[in-house]
Amino acid sequence: MLLYTMNIENDNQFHLDRFKHVPPHPSYIAGFIDGDGCIFIRKIRNGHQSGLSITQCRTNVLQVLRYHFGGSITSSGKRNDKTVNTFVNMDNDCYDKCSVRNQYNLVIRNNEYQIIVEYLKDSFIVKERQYKCLHDFNKIANSQNKCEEREQLYTLCSTYNKKCNYENANSCTNDTIWFSRLNNEYIAGLFDSEGCFYINYNTCKFYISISQKNHPYLLREIARFLGYGMVSSDKLKFKIYKKSDCLKFIQLIKGHLIVKYRQAEAFETYLETSCPIVRDKMYKICNKEKHEIEFFSELNQNNKGKKCM
Repeated sequence: MLLYTMNIENDNQFHLDRFKHVPPHPSYIAGFIDGDGCIFIRKIRNGHQSGLSITQCRTNVLQVLRYHFGGSITSSGKRNDKTVNTFVNMDNDCYDKCSVRNQYNLVIRNNEYQIIVEYLKDSFIVKERQYKCLHDFNKIANSQNKCEEREQLYTLCSTYNKKCNYENANSCTNDTIWFSRLNNEYIAGLFDSEGCFYINYNTCKFYISISQKNHPYLLREIARFLGYGMVSSDKLKFKIYKKSDCLKFIQLIKGHLIVKYRQAEAFETYLETSCPIVRDKMYKICNKEKHEIEFFSELNQNNKGKKCM
């Protein structure tokens, strides 16, 4: 079903209905967090605060995850005051790529994250070490006489969040095990957070890409897993140029996508048609999906934008 005329509110509801009874696959969620999320253990005045967070300009995936696993959707301070879209050219209805969109965070803290932590077991690749810290921290979060163990897990998680652990992945048995978790759902989650459907309006050139600056080895593993596509010369992007491979990739991940679901449909139609009118419409849909501002008011915070505790 093509959803080209949906506004943001209807699209959000569409995805909530899609995942009403069953949450997204754990590998999808792990891929999304590996790409655009954070697993944290922080020091606060009376001890530690721990949890998972995801930052996005679209709330559809945040609402789906909140529905199943709890948490709070909050704004990012001054990044939550944009209400008017800007256009490159009002006549052709193309959104300005330089527009700054509102930004939202889903935060699931230590009083709620037990269910999602168990759900994501054996799913992470990039943030597996941070996940293990959080999993172990959850077991002793409220235990007495565990201050030293909690401090050690805080230090470990903070260290893992500050550095890349995959530069020498070939020599690490544990990393090999984690890369064996790579599957279609994980790639879909990573693509929803770090992927791009690119169309050049003037030249009609196109490609699909996934960025991964901190963990480039993951891109090589994806290329190996798929059997097509290539890693860019700077090793920071995985790209697919061939039309048949682009279509193959879309079929592989489309059913799992949330943020880029409508872009996938439009990009697929763009590749399958030679009609200039249809192609123009599909380009505009992709452009709109990438740059349209969402103003989400159902935030779990006070009027000043302070996150709930």
